Amino acid sequence: MGIGYWVLGIGMGMLGLLGIEYWVLGIRYLISILSTQSQYSVLNTQYSILNTQYSILSIQHSILSTQYSVLNTQYSILSIQHSILSNSILSTQYSILNTLDDPETKYDFIKNKTCPYCQSKIKQGADFIVCSNCGTPHHKECWNENLGCTTYGCTNNPLTEKKVTVDSQDVGNETVESLRASLRTSHTQNLIECQNCKSKIEEGSTYCKYCGFNVIENKIPEDRKADAKKEFEKEFKKRYKDKISVTRKRLLITAGSFTFLIAVIAFLFYLTVNKLNSYFSSEDYKIENIVYNWKDAWEDKDLERYKSFLTEDYTYFGKDGKKIDLKEKLKRIEFTFKNYKKIEIDISDFKMINDSTTSESDKKVQFRENYVSEKFKENGIKTLRLYKGEETGGEWKIYREIFE
Repeated sequence: MGIGYWVLGIGMGMLGLLGIEYWVLGIRYLISILSTQSQYSVLNTQYSILNTQYSILSIQHSILSTQYSVLNTQYSILSIQHSILSNSILSTQYSILNTLDDPETKYDFIKNKTCPYCQSKIKQGADFIVCSNCGTPHHKECWNENLGCTTYGCTNNPLTEKKVTVDSQDVGNETVESLRASLRTSHTQNLIECQNCKSKIEEGSTYCKYCGFNVIENKIPEDRKADAKKEFEKEFKKRYKDKISVTRKRLLITAGSFTFLIAVIAFLFYLTVNKLNSYFSSEDYKIENIVYNWKDAWEDKDLERYKSFLTEDYTYFGKDGKKIDLKEKLKRIEFTFKNYKKIEIDISDFKMINDSTTSESDKKVQFRENYVSEKFKENGIKTLRLYKGEETGGEWKIYREIFE
């Protein structure tokens, strides 16, 4: 009977030990899940950084696309202005050519002409008279002051000797006084209508005294057409120069804006690359990279690689406050590598600690570690001390590990 109770006690004890072991394995599995989640958090953070850089590049691309659209818009505006200006020039040319044949135009003939009496130009809108015989334009007041045309030899010039031909005829009983009176009496002249300006002029006139129209040849004088052609060419050149000037200014502004935008984008790109280069070449980045490579070796169950990140005087302090050296640590790690099928470690809240105990060759890092395997889980704050010197071959290595 005593032996039976003894056997029963041993069996119950063994069942109790198995229950404790499975309880510990459940806790370790929970810690491993939490560690995996933390690891995913680090990856998500790195992914967010890459997304931010991609967003910056997308914004730069959007700016370039906007600038391209602006250039297209400006080109369209210039094309429209060119079309409008071309149509305007053609309309002006058409208007000028129509003006040459427009019978209603009365004053174009005297533009830029000089009155031979006062030797000054006849301005637009001024009163003028065109000699009906020789076609020379005069100011009206000059014509009246000279009592006629000033052109030498013109029959309308008062200084030109008049030849009066008197046919012999029978005057009957007329006296000398009555004959002289009849000669002084002005006879009414017949008037005709100018075909150009519709004004009434004396019959027999060669030119209309109001518009200069050649009544005999029924046409506008050639010099008037030449003047109109010169005016058109002058106006065309002026508008063309104005158009070229505006186009050049717009192109200069556009080119300047585009150059400025390119310079800004290049400067931002330079700052981004310089900042990234500074970060990747910094000791903080190298230390962080060492820590994550150490974690990867742990997850890959690569003992030799895991050992390469530790110094010969490595010391580990666990949650229970116990201290183990490098040899014991490697022994425990090797045991987990052989007995655990899968190990996952998640690192989160990674930060560099700078205090009175740190230096250029001695650094401290702290992070939250979640360890998960199918048999064990653990979660806590881990502090690593790293050293770089001749003893480590100029590489950062872990010489102290504290788990809390």
